[in-house]
Amino acid sequence: MGLPDTAKVVGTVGRLAAQKAPQDLVAAIEAMGRPDVYCVWVGDGPLREDVKRLIERRKLTKQFLLLGERSDVAALLPGFDIFALASHYEGLPCSVVEAMTCGVPVTATAVNAVPEVVVPGRTGLLVPPGAPALLGKAISYLMDHPSEGARMALAARVHIGNRFDPEILGRDLSETYQLALTDSVRPVRKALRLVA
Repeated sequence: MGLPDTAKVVGTVGRLAAQKAPQDLVAAIEAMGRPDVYCVWVGDGPLREDVKRLIERRKLTKQFLLLGERSDVAALLPGFDIFALASHYEGLPCSVVEAMTCGVPVTATAVNAVPEVVVPGRTGLLVPPGAPALLGKAISYLMDHPSEGARMALAARVHIGNRFDPEILGRDLSETYQLALTDSVRPVRKALRLVA
């Protein structure tokens, strides 16, 4: 990523879109007031130019890297000291699970399915959506207490286990489709018997 070896890196992966609240992450980094913290955003989207202008207006250009779309996300994640998710809404974000799998401490917004994997104080830290100052405080806490972050990261890896392994997810999805197909075929067969 071309950052100094001593850099403290907050990173995220996602589209630069309203759902992901990139402006909130910019505001969180600004609220921290820590020039030693760098923020890396991996991903692109319709808000890229707006976010870039916001970073410039807030005089944070030396602290922000907008990396755009990348195919080497798995190689970049271990370079993050903290993974931050500022989203206003989510399903279950793959990026959070991937960060946890890599042993990166997570702070995220408590939206939708996120609290299923980010258990406050156990596997990461949660803040309300739309509260960038609180997100900044959570990030600062993990930066200032690396042993706590490491403890949560380890607990997160145990918590998610292999539930999100591609083979297991694929098998579960296949079984779900098979059940759905079986259940939908039964009424058709019954109707055909009645007609015959």
